[in-house]
Amino acid sequence: MILVLLVSTGFLHCAREKPKSKPRRAPARQTIQKPAPKPEELSTPQREASSRILEIGEQELAVGDLDKAIHTIQESINIDPENGMAYYLLGKAYFQKKDFSQALGLLDKADSLLEDRLEAQQKVRELREAIQGAQNPPDAPGEGGGQTYY
Repeated sequence: MILVLLVSTGFLHCAREKPKSKPRRAPARQTIQKPAPKPEELSTPQREASSRILEIGEQELAVGDLDKAIHTIQESINIDPENGMAYYLLGKAYFQKKDFSQALGLLDKADSLLEDRLEAQQKVRELREAIQGAQNPPDAPGEGGGQTYY
């Protein structure tokens, strides 16, 4: 009987103990996903090769060798068709050749590829304005100046 009493007391003692809490888990980590890099931001072998060739084309453009610059810049685009600066420089070369429609088409492509690069977009806007100014020059002084004489 004493054995029964000791055993039942042990059960009661165990029943009075606080239940053990479950081990706490660390809160789930929130993963912050960064947006995928834009094609202009990627550093791929193609982008690097395209950029090196583009530098040569830019130098040719600076010294006025337009046909050679156009060929070189086109090579840069062939290597990396997502290089927006190449389209900008090619548009600049066609502007200097006075092929305004070709230049404007290339600037449209450059603008779409450079949408997140504000400084580059500013260059595209300035060149577009220069083309529009060249297509529609204001009246030269001495040519009527807006007045009509009969």
